[in-house]
Parts: sequence; structure tokens; C-alpha cells
Amino acid sequence: MKNTNHNKNLDYIYDNHPDLLDSYIDVYENSIFAVDYEISPEDMADIMQMIEAFKIDKFRSLN
Repeated sequence: MKNTNHNKNLDYIYDNHPDLLDSYIDVYENSIFAVDYEISPEDMADIMQMIEAFKIDKFRSLN
């Protein structure tokens, strides 16, 4: 069940974390969020920051 306000999340991330915008769009378009509560824009920013940190750690471990 996808229960999030995509437009509100886009606005929040665009205003507060523009560096995460492309990643957010990729994640949103390529996944389904299976949660039983609404994901707030702040939650989405946190999720995106965790994904970005994971990518950086993964990149470092490969090099």
C-alpha cells in the first residue's frame, strides 16, 4: 500500500534537500512503499539520505 503525498514530498525535498531530488524521483518511480502509515516529507528526506549514505559506503568499499 503506497500512502504518501508525492507532490508534498517533492516540494519539501526540492526546498530543503535539492541534492536528493533526483534520487527521490528514482526511488519513487521504481518502487512501491509498503507501509501502513503515511510517509511524511521529512521521513522521505531521511530515507533518501540513508540511501545516499549507503551508496557512498558501497562505492568506497569497491574502490
